[in-house]
Amino acid sequence: GKTEATKIVMKYLSAVSCLSGSLEEKAAGMTVGSKLADCSPILEAFGNAKTVRNDNSSRFGKFVKVKFDQNGRLIGAHTTKYLLEKSRIITASLDERVYHAFYLVVRGKYKSSLHLEDDSKYRSINAGKCLHNKEFDTADDFLEVCAAMQAVGMNEADIHSVWLVPAGILSLQNVTFLAHGDGCTIDNDTTKYLSHAAKIWGVDEAILKHEFLTSTRILPGNQTATTANTVVKANDCRDAMCKGMYDGVFAWLVDKCNQLCDVQAQGNWVGLLDIFGFEDFKFNSFEQICINLTNETLQNHYNGYIFLRDMEECKAEGIDITKIEAPDNGPCLKMITGQGGVMPLLDEACSIGGTDKSFVEKVAAAHGNNAFFTMPKLERHIFIIHHYAASVKYDTNGWLDKNRDTLKDAVKSLVRNSRDPIVKVSLPEPIPLDLKKGKDLTVGGFFISQLKDLMDLINGTNPHWIRCVKPHPAKKPLMLHGVQTMNQLESSGVLGTVKIRKAGYPVRIPHEKFVRRYMVVATDFSSNQSIITSALGAGGIEMPARAQIGHTKVFLKADAYQWLEKVRVKALEGKIKLMQAFGKGYLDRKVMWLAFIERHREAMLAAKREREEKERAEREALERARKEEEERLRRIKEAEERARKEKELREASMRETASIALQRYIRGGLARHRIYRTVLEQFRADFEREKERKAMTERLLVSDIDIARHRTERQWVAWLNEVDDLQRYQETEKARLQEKENQKKRILGREIGKKEEAARQLIKDEAYKEAEMLFAKFEVMRKHKMDLASKTRQLEDMAAKRRAANQRNASPIRAPQPQLISRSAAAASDSKSRETLADYAVRRAMQFDTSFTNVSSSNAYNSSTAQHRASTPRGTASASSGAFAPRSPSLFERSKNRWTRQEEFIDSRLSFEGAFHMDPSYERNAFSGPYRAGVSPMAAQSTFRGPPPPSASSPTQNRAPSSTMNAQLRGAYEWHSVFNN
Repeated sequence: GKTEATKIVMKYLSAVSCLSGSLEEKAAGMTVGSKLADCSPILEAFGNAKTVRNDNSSRFGKFVKVKFDQNGRLIGAHTTKYLLEKSRIITASLDERVYHAFYLVVRGKYKSSLHLEDDSKYRSINAGKCLHNKEFDTADDFLEVCAAMQAVGMNEADIHSVWLVPAGILSLQNVTFLAHGDGCTIDNDTTKYLSHAAKIWGVDEAILKHEFLTSTRILPGNQTATTANTVVKANDCRDAMCKGMYDGVFAWLVDKCNQLCDVQAQGNWVGLLDIFGFEDFKFNSFEQICINLTNETLQNHYNGYIFLRDMEECKAEGIDITKIEAPDNGPCLKMITGQGGVMPLLDEACSIGGTDKSFVEKVAAAHGNNAFFTMPKLERHIFIIHHYAASVKYDTNGWLDKNRDTLKDAVKSLVRNSRDPIVKVSLPEPIPLDLKKGKDLTVGGFFISQLKDLMDLINGTNPHWIRCVKPHPAKKPLMLHGVQTMNQLESSGVLGTVKIRKAGYPVRIPHEKFVRRYMVVATDFSSNQSIITSALGAGGIEMPARAQIGHTKVFLKADAYQWLEKVRVKALEGKIKLMQAFGKGYLDRKVMWLAFIERHREAMLAAKREREEKERAEREALERARKEEEERLRRIKEAEERARKEKELREASMRETASIALQRYIRGGLARHRIYRTVLEQFRADFEREKERKAMTERLLVSDIDIARHRTERQWVAWLNEVDDLQRYQETEKARLQEKENQKKRILGREIGKKEEAARQLIKDEAYKEAEMLFAKFEVMRKHKMDLASKTRQLEDMAAKRRAANQRNASPIRAPQPQLISRSAAAASDSKSRETLADYAVRRAMQFDTSFTNVSSSNAYNSSTAQHRASTPRGTASASSGAFAPRSPSLFERSKNRWTRQEEFIDSRLSFEGAFHMDPSYERNAFSGPYRAGVSPMAAQSTFRGPPPPSASSPTQNRAPSSTMNAQLRGAYEWHSVFNN
């Protein structure tokens, strides 16, 4: 097979590179070969699987770049994986298996520690109904793979982490999704498998479940919308996660092997491509069209390289090839991958949400007339593609699901947060939205992009092909199935190459070689061209029908080459007979010469003995002279050797004496140095201890000073704060006392003025004016009481509403400040209220008149007033004297006491502090009684129609921060009680 052939080639390259060089270089080359051999079990366990025709079929492409140094010795290798068959991670066809790693982990030594169940419990490894295999099937095979992992530099923790991925995929594939409303849910019987996978992978189970069951879309404005997944989408999400993680850990293993074998060096390299072959089963699906597309592309490269290069060679040599046709599978490739081809239409169906049926209809409509495409009439879900190797029938059921890559960024982020270091890197980091370009690649799109990269690499090399032929399908040795073998030779293009060569000029011989070989049949030897032409003419070969002469080569048909060989053999027979005649003459002449020698033997022997004796005497004389010279030279050399040895002894003795002296001085110096260093270290230690002690003492002293300084500073700060507080308190108290004194002065001044004005008004206006003043007073008081009652009700209603809102919202809300009625609201009172108040004031005035029936006439009133003025000093007033004293002293006292309490209340509340705040522009005498302020009737009426009582929001000089609603209500009630007592 291809994988075994690749191993053989790597062993051959390793052995050939070690034929020359030193023992270390040979050992290094053999070490690289053994490292490559150690990597093979790992890649086969995770990248190979059992198929119908092969127990250990490679389901990925592997390009091994074997590197050599400048001297051609093997120094390293780099492996690149291509086109891993991801669908085999989750399922397999009948009589096939998923990747070997899944069967090994469920039977290996980690089974108990990973809490895995029996292999019959897992859905994915039982999909093909083939649990056992001849290779990579037992616990011993598991140990062999683990040993290979250790050989490539993986520790026990890394090995355990690698096996976590297939173990988790086995459990995750057992999770079943059930339809539930518009979405789906997980079957309770399979929830344990989800928990197991999340646990061994070190990820959050709740997030993993959420990502399977829901989908989140990004809306404009960075808004998100979450929808429930259907059963199909949930399965796609799970399968995409399994495929991505397995492919990621397989790539990690390949990188680990490269860390062991690869080196950075400048030199030549040999690339070995081991990739899956053409497949044609009874049931062919999405995986087969991807594999066959790869082989179709490689065959197209083979055709282009072999046939087109052959045509280019003929054109370069000036050979007419107009009647030769080369095979071209380019239209088939264009139908599969070109614009509007099968794979682009499949990607389009996945992006717009199509179905398998609509995809097949589009393919049939686009390529129904293509010579490489056939659509059966009865089976509308099947189509046939006529590949270079065979016509393959593809079943399109499930193609869209297999082609979608539904791996979400949230799943990538979840796995990247895993606690296991290898599980964490099994998926890449999600790409931010602002960095994403275009649509996400589908499985088919990613497959085609990798295939393009592979072909770009191959096109930059000088390729050679090794055709691997399977002799029979029985998987037994020493058997040959002729029909199947011929089919493989036909599908691989070998027979096509032979046919093309036969149709053209398959035999191509360089001019020099042709001249050397066929000069025997030539007749004209003036030049190479004349030799070639005469040789072809002597053989009776017509040109250009059977042969053509190029610029550097002679192109021959196969029959012309065979006939020319026969002509050459016939010409050689004539030449050989001539050579035999010369040889036989030579032998006969040799016999005659031997007979002549036999006849004159004695004379010849005597002459020979004499000649030999003379030569022997000369050799002996030369030998004696040579030995004497050698003896002389030997004695000279011995004398020189003795002198040299004596000199060496003297020099050795001198060197020994000198070395002893040097050692004595050096050892003494070293001993003195050690003693000095010891003393120096002791002195340094004492000095450091003393220095540390002094430093400690200084630090303690500085610490005590700092503590005392901090304590003093705190005392000064506290004292200064107390002084500042006392100063502020004194200033505040002084200002308050000054304000109180000023207020008393103002009150005294107003009292004097009021009493004088009252006396004047009493003299001038008499009883009518008094009644009118009472009317104004009652109007003001009535209006104020009504405003207070209205505000009290509003505050109570607001408090009730606030309590209800607090109970509903369970959150504290600050009570609003009470708001008093504005001037416009007071001025806009309805006429009915005014009439009522006017009637009330008239009745009170009439009652006031009746209380003074003892007064007979105005003269008595005037005389009493005069007496009062005479008895009272100017500028003063008595609360118990006046015109009204004889009438109703108790009424006057009550009015006086009422206004006094009002003033005291105002002073004690600091201008309605906490409940109502006085407006600075508002005159305080608006609430003063007629006996104190001396307000005229018109002034009282203007006061009644004037501005309302000040609002709580109006600032004052002595205004303090407002209290809570209860304090405000309490202040309002106190004000009301003062005005009603």
